[in-house]
Amino acid sequence: MERYCLDTYAVLAFIGGEVGAEVVERALVDARENRAEVYMSTVSLGELYNVISRERGFEIADRKYVELKMTKTVFAAPDEETALLAGRLKTKYSRARGTFALADAFCLATAVKYNAKIVTGDPEFSPVTECEIVWATASTQGPRK
Repeated sequence: MERYCLDTYAVLAFIGGEVGAEVVERALVDARENRAEVYMSTVSLGELYNVISRERGFEIADRKYVELKMTKTVFAAPDEETALLAGRLKTKYSRARGTFALADAFCLATAVKYNAKIVTGDPEFSPVTECEIVWATASTQGPRK
């Protein structure tokens, strides 16, 4: 069974019907049909809520949260081990790139914990080697390890 970990970038594309939305939709359909498991770090969930509420208001953010909650997405709260791993990964990729968002580090740590592929379109994940990336973009960067 496939396992996916959704990044905020990809979920925003899905919600907005933007390029890459179909990749997220495919993962959610696979989860609904019990062919995949879909995870999202609760840190990424907080980031998602923040972006939507800032841009479109709390009412829409609340509605989008409820809609996402109705999918089979598992919201994974970080335990101590995951939090420490996220800290290590943030340091590693911040040194390599100059920046790596904390929410991205938690997404990556969650993917590592559940042995999942990250679904994203965020170029910050380009150097990641800990797990496979499923690119939710129009680019030709297909899945890679």
